[in-house]
Amino acid sequence: MLEEVASQELRRRVFILATAGTRSWLSPMLRSDGFEVCDSEDVAHAVEEARRWKPDVVLIDEKLSEKRGRQVVLSLRANGGTFHFPV
Repeated sequence: MLEEVASQELRRRVFILATAGTRSWLSPMLRSDGFEVCDSEDVAHAVEEARRWKPDVVLIDEKLSEKRGRQVVLSLRANGGTFHFPV
């Protein structure tokens, strides 16, 4: 049983919604640590991208205006396909 668990590859996918400045250092850092990264600054399409990509976690840059970031979080929570993503 433990061998089965050990042999399963852990999926480590991170979706980043951030300013270009934050993405410029965060995305490469996470990739170098073995994460798959999808990043965007496009708030309008962020929920759809996250739903399609199915990340393990969603990171939202606090430098985005609070209202825009909050809208994305509320939309992720309201969507049946994304409500379980840690944000």
